[in-house]
Amino acid sequence: MISVVIYARYSCDNQREESIEGQLRECRDFCKKHNFCVVNEYIDRALSARTDNRPQFKKMINDSQNKTFEKVIVWKLDRFARNRNDSIIYKMKLLKNGVKVVSATEHISDSPEGVILESVLEGFAEYYSKDLSQKVTRGMKENFLKGKFNGGIPAYGFKVVNNKLVIDENEQKIVKRLFEIYTTTSLSLNKIAMMFNEEGLRNRQGKKFTQHQMNSLISNRKFIGELSFNGETISNALPISIDLKTFELAQQKKQANKINSSHFRNEDKYILSGKLYCGECNHKMIGESVNKSNGKTYRYYKCQVIKNRLKDFKCDNRPIKKDFIEHLVFDKVWDLITDSSYLEKLANKILEYLSNQNPLIPQLIATLTDINKKINNLLKAIEDGAPYKIVKEKLDKLATEKDEISNRLEIEKTTIKTLTYEQIIYALSKKPPFKDGEKDLSFKEQCINQIVNKVIIYKDGRIGIIFNYKNGNEPYSFDLNSSSLKSLGSL
Repeated sequence: MISVVIYARYSCDNQREESIEGQLRECRDFCKKHNFCVVNEYIDRALSARTDNRPQFKKMINDSQNKTFEKVIVWKLDRFARNRNDSIIYKMKLLKNGVKVVSATEHISDSPEGVILESVLEGFAEYYSKDLSQKVTRGMKENFLKGKFNGGIPAYGFKVVNNKLVIDENEQKIVKRLFEIYTTTSLSLNKIAMMFNEEGLRNRQGKKFTQHQMNSLISNRKFIGELSFNGETISNALPISIDLKTFELAQQKKQANKINSSHFRNEDKYILSGKLYCGECNHKMIGESVNKSNGKTYRYYKCQVIKNRLKDFKCDNRPIKKDFIEHLVFDKVWDLITDSSYLEKLANKILEYLSNQNPLIPQLIATLTDINKKINNLLKAIEDGAPYKIVKEKLDKLATEKDEISNRLEIEKTTIKTLTYEQIIYALSKKPPFKDGEKDLSFKEQCINQIVNKVIIYKDGRIGIIFNYKNGNEPYSFDLNSSSLKSLGSL
């Protein structure tokens, strides 16, 4: 008795779960009639045959290597693939493992005429798939141009009537109130969501409103009549519920809040966290903010022992202002970066890097290796009997890619070591790349992270900085009381 497996699939092309049962029933009847033993069934639900990204399909192909079945039974050939290239590739893989694809409803012999018929059926399936896709997209665009609804869940504030989006009065009341409160008060979207929830208002699913939902509503351009599809936008395609002036005012406030929020996060970021230590007890100094009655916020670094009231430890070190210590440490880092001896070392490192590699070269070599591997695989496929005309197109494409990558690789190789030592020194000293970012917090943080190993604060005003360089365990130390810098180590 011949061992076989059944492969069934339905896509979203107006098919239902019931179609799977129909396919399986006919395939099982076919197997029973021909005395085949069904050892497994592979089923992909709601997945198109235009792609080979089908879990059960791939599992079936891999399982064929185990030699546990001799045939794959499909209801029709288009259940296997609607792409001729994929069909040929995977049928060849199955044949290599001694497995043949058989249609339960399309009676095709092994004669030359049968092979031609199978090719015609595969070509028709591919044509049908592509034609259907084009028709669906074309139909959706026509709906879009006519202001018709293309399916899915209608946006909040709208409902579908006669295949068109119209205003849902109940939901639009909430939308209009949202825009009114947001544009006339200082309340945030989160606060408005909380207000609505406290009043017992709920979203379409009967759940509480969230800040994310408020943000989506305040940004939805459908409320000003715009409809978009595939990158195209039509004005006045929908009934207008929010006037343009109010909508733009809401967008301006949202953008301003975004900038303010970003600024607040920067102000609240302690860039010396993890590097700042108390010189009295050797614990870390951590960030702390204090809101005063005058509305101002003061930020400090405070010893962990004092801030968290750690038991078994005592410390009387004083807190230090966040901005002061961060600016001071960055100034010392900046002095180090612009020091002539440091620039010399940095220039030599850059020169060494340029002499040894171009970061694009390894990527291009890897791409070239991958292309050569694909070419060898295709040549092997031809040796194994794959149709030359089908494989030739892929070979030609890969050959063109190989030439392009090879030329690019030669060009990149010629760019190695194009800068001289003098040019690098000039670029670093006369036009330092850090200058524009000198006052930028993220830039300061990056410099400090790369160059500073540890900062030590003492209660008598002394500060020590340990840099990440040779002999870096010997810190620079300076006394804040005398503003003098004493070197306890050398670069």
